[in-house]
Amino acid sequence: MDFLAILVIIVLVLAVEHLVYCRKIFSNLEYKCYFSVDEAFEGDEIELIEEISNAKLLPVSWLKSELATSKWLEAGELESVVTGETRFISSIFMLKSYHKIRRSWKVKCLKRGVFTIDKSILVSSDLFGTMNTSMPVELNARVRVLPAPLPADSISRDSVSYICGNVFTKRQIISDPFFYNGIHEYIDGDNLRRICWKATAAADELMIYNNDYTLNKSCAVILNCQSSEADFGEPLDVIALEICIKVAASLLKFCADSGVPMTLLSNGQISENSGNIISDTATGGEQLLSCLRLLAELRFDAAESFGAFLNGTCKAAPGTEICVITPYIDEHTVSFAEFQKGVTILTTGEIPEYMPSHINAISVGRNFFGLNIPEKEAECDEAS
Repeated sequence: MDFLAILVIIVLVLAVEHLVYCRKIFSNLEYKCYFSVDEAFEGDEIELIEEISNAKLLPVSWLKSELATSKWLEAGELESVVTGETRFISSIFMLKSYHKIRRSWKVKCLKRGVFTIDKSILVSSDLFGTMNTSMPVELNARVRVLPAPLPADSISRDSVSYICGNVFTKRQIISDPFFYNGIHEYIDGDNLRRICWKATAAADELMIYNNDYTLNKSCAVILNCQSSEADFGEPLDVIALEICIKVAASLLKFCADSGVPMTLLSNGQISENSGNIISDTATGGEQLLSCLRLLAELRFDAAESFGAFLNGTCKAAPGTEICVITPYIDEHTVSFAEFQKGVTILTTGEIPEYMPSHINAISVGRNFFGLNIPEKEAECDEAS
């Protein structure tokens, strides 16, 4: 067989191989990508799982998957490139006939939010690398990252201890047996268990304790999603708003740990045109989880200005204690605190000089509280 015949055979083989791979490379090929959990906290390490199976005789010598997700999901073991707010992730596979591969990658959740992977692009080639072909694959990988509360020493305990305990009220159906308010002479119908024996001995007649009326405390957490009064749409100071969210998460956790009923209100939205956030009032871990989920999905496009929100929705805010968390304090905030009872203002900004001394205002500072913000980005935000 001469050289020309061999060359013709080689060309025919390559042509057939090329044609077969062009038509069949993605047939009976299944690709899946998902997170190991549906929900995690900031700082948690979760897994990104890729599964690919080749259910045919034809081997796949080279296949590349390309994913796009948020830059706040740090994939240290994967080859990734960050551009703007997007992280591009690539991985390579080689599959034999009727072969399945499952890979798990460690991913660290750097920031609260809802992160998805909607699509993957699969790129493959034939045995000799003479062609490249691609195929999109629809995915539904989703993880909700809940905001982590601040470290225990970030907010002084004095600033939250007022949330616990009882508050005195004018009248309830039943008086509180643990709170006394003086004594009086015995009259018919008084409970003999409330006799004050010391006063009885001194007065030589039955003396009865007066019991006060109390009401269990509850807390309303009001969160401002404007970093300044002129903020509408894209916020000017994202870091201040993220710190405010972590402060809100800390207060809600304190309420849950103390058994205090709580509610969350915010002028932010969880989706476009969804309106202000107003949660139910309840206590316990389920209520805390529900509020943290709202904070995780919170967007910074305010439904209305914070002043209008305070003067409207928040005037009827449930709770004996009201915590206003805001990046700045203006006249609307001060007026609301003077009008309502039991208001405490926590701010990442400065406390104005005209703030009345009887209003409880606390500055929580402007450190990043563990926010994993790249150094250059943090410097730019601080400069602005």
